[in-house]
Amino acid sequence: MSQKYTTILEDYNVPFYPWYILHDDVLSRRLDRLSDGALSMDAVFVWKKDHIKWGVNDKKFSQGGIYVQQMLEKDPKFIEKILKNTFARIKDIERFNASLQKKDLSRCSNKVLFGIYKKAYDLFSECWTWGMFGQFLEMGSDKYSTRVKAHVMPYLRSFKNPEEVYAKAITPLGKTLTYKEQRAILKLAVKVKKDLRSVGAVRKKEYKLLSMSMKRSIMALVRQYGWLQTYYMDIGAGKEYYVDVLGRYMHKDPSVQEKRYIREEGSLRELDKKIQKILPRGVYKEIQILRDLAYAKECRKEYQQYQLSYVMGAWFREIGRRFYWTSVQARYITLAEYGELLIDGRSLIDESVLNSRYAFTVYTLKGKKTQLITGQQGKRIEKMFVVEKDTSLEKVTELRGDVAYAGIARGKVKLINRSRDVVKMQEGDVLVSYSTNPTLMLAIHRASAIVTNTGGVTCHAAIVSRELKKPCIIGTKIATKVLKDGMMVEVDANTGVVRVLEE
Repeated sequence: MSQKYTTILEDYNVPFYPWYILHDDVLSRRLDRLSDGALSMDAVFVWKKDHIKWGVNDKKFSQGGIYVQQMLEKDPKFIEKILKNTFARIKDIERFNASLQKKDLSRCSNKVLFGIYKKAYDLFSECWTWGMFGQFLEMGSDKYSTRVKAHVMPYLRSFKNPEEVYAKAITPLGKTLTYKEQRAILKLAVKVKKDLRSVGAVRKKEYKLLSMSMKRSIMALVRQYGWLQTYYMDIGAGKEYYVDVLGRYMHKDPSVQEKRYIREEGSLRELDKKIQKILPRGVYKEIQILRDLAYAKECRKEYQQYQLSYVMGAWFREIGRRFYWTSVQARYITLAEYGELLIDGRSLIDESVLNSRYAFTVYTLKGKKTQLITGQQGKRIEKMFVVEKDTSLEKVTELRGDVAYAGIARGKVKLINRSRDVVKMQEGDVLVSYSTNPTLMLAIHRASAIVTNTGGVTCHAAIVSRELKKPCIIGTKIATKVLKDGMMVEVDANTGVVRVLEE
């Protein structure tokens, strides 16, 4: 019987580099070695232009999650090992990024350029290896967070809204850069609100009408945090993005939101003290593990995915300049092929090959062997994905998921899966997505609530919704299949229910 693959992840705006590294090195070598083969598996990536799908054997992937859970139970220090190595690799990447930004790549030889790529490849792989332990816990059919919730909820029955309490209880107490960016935006919004000239300019989205002082403040945000809106492609946020975000606060009092952040920080600490008293020690430890993994995952993504992709953009542009490719085409070449090109001075790759890879590429992992495939053979492999047929979805008017951040909101649905969808989003709409990523941040800022098909408590939507204080329901599985643009819905993120009000 042919191998079947269950879609574990589906995403947009993701080129071949760096995701191919997951098969090329993380799963086939590093994780296999660290787990004595327990985390080895067959898997398939399918790229179609800006869309990616990752399929695995669901049973094997779930077994990987069980293996990591068993490791946590057997060795109390296992989670500390994961976190220690994750943050050590983050520091390595931060240092590499700072060094690379100082280099004049146009003066580097091909050999030096290859060394830079190899270093970025290794750093990405090392960091993702430790991050994958947490992802195994949350991406299989038997999620660690589901088990933890089952253990915790009986002890929260005395609270008025146990779902809301649980969502807050697993909120990381550490502050991510995304959180710090939002606080910096709010502080600047308070400053802008006190200046009538600046209020008018921001409302009109006219950066040039701002005072020099305000322009400097906005450019400081761009330099410090702009790269957070990078998602594998090196665009990042410019001054226009921050002017747009600031404009959201000109019709209300940003100081109220600022005070809300301060109150919530205090309330989270108070809640932590309460649940420590009512939860058994072992159950509270599970809450701590979820928090730590969520915080580590977001910190890892901020540097491993967003910043590293941002700074490597200059490398891909330089390769494109030398070999007459676009920077996108340059991302569809493997490490081994770059070795042939930059070290050996030979390559069988031309522009037509890169274009065909961009249009459709399959990258398989079987045993410990990887293979890049295009054309009809790739089409045959793609057909091995399990396709769930459900004609009853048209009748669904209510769907359920997990609460990532509590609250209730109503608004019109907007399906936002890729960066080009963002223009559809109006203030107060409900953002519905397969999964969110940084290229959708402008839409997320405008949203009254967020609903996703996939994700656990450590996913991007869960983290961002907590940072921006937006009602969010994740893991509905069918939101993008049931909900359509323009539908009026109620997102009850106190109970984890999305209701269709008007079609």
